[in-house]
Amino acid sequence: MAPLNRRGFLTTSTAGLGIALGLPAPPASAAVHDRLLRQTMSRISQPEGTTLAQVATPVGDGYRLLAAGPGWPIEVREDLVPAQAGRDDRRRALAAFVQFTDLHIMDAQSPVRFEYTHPVIGSSAHRPQETLSALGATALVRRVNSLRVGPVTGRPFDFMVTTGDNTDNHETVELEWLLAVLNGGTVTPNTGDPARYEGVQDCGNELYWHPDRDLADRYKTRGGFPRIPGFLDAATAPFESPGLDVPGTAPSATTTTPPRAVCPPVRWRRSTWATARSCSPTTTSATRPPRR
Repeated sequence: MAPLNRRGFLTTSTAGLGIALGLPAPPASAAVHDRLLRQTMSRISQPEGTTLAQVATPVGDGYRLLAAGPGWPIEVREDLVPAQAGRDDRRRALAAFVQFTDLHIMDAQSPVRFEYTHPVIGSSAHRPQETLSALGATALVRRVNSLRVGPVTGRPFDFMVTTGDNTDNHETVELEWLLAVLNGGTVTPNTGDPARYEGVQDCGNELYWHPDRDLADRYKTRGGFPRIPGFLDAATAPFESPGLDVPGTAPSATTTTPPRAVCPPVRWRRSTWATARSCSPTTTSATRPPRR
């Protein structure tokens, strides 16, 4: 029997609960989806920039690009209790908040990572996109800043909360990058040689995607991943984060505690942001020598 992780448990248990209660499946036909989407647009305040308006949709086969696809509608479920008419006019918004989760901001060049185990234990040991984690988190910050209000009620965002897996390797430098992304400032996602990337994606081993090389690695041969010259230089170059315009809290730096790097300090405070983690830090990744 394959091991069951927390996401698998949630997916399985949610599906099982739906079957037990006799709940119908999500709409399968395009006609039903379009009807629900029209109903959603007539009820909400500002859908633009959210998944109510558009959802990234894979296009093609193999290595697939993402294009803007139809949004996800709000479906009123009356399986357990009937909905009352006029609900939208009677509601009063008490709060509007944003949730970030599983950002996994990562030091992809850390010499104490175990990427070579990913054929055995799965994708958590290595991900081909992991050098882009800080850039991806900054893109989320920019999107939230552009929204400003909740899409359904139009109420300005009161706060943002993160719910775990903010960093990946328990390294202080990752926590510093996280706080710089959220508070604003310069982020340099590079702990190796300042002049070049020093990680598994340029090591010559076919186990890993080598975006800058012609190497026939398994990601290119099996998944159709492309060659993208300059990818690694761009991924490790300094960039600016505008910082999140919404106050918030990060309850923990990560949900994993492997003995492979360092723990962040017990308490960090930058601007309105705080993150806490109980641990015993030793040396910081910011002071370790680069990999040679």
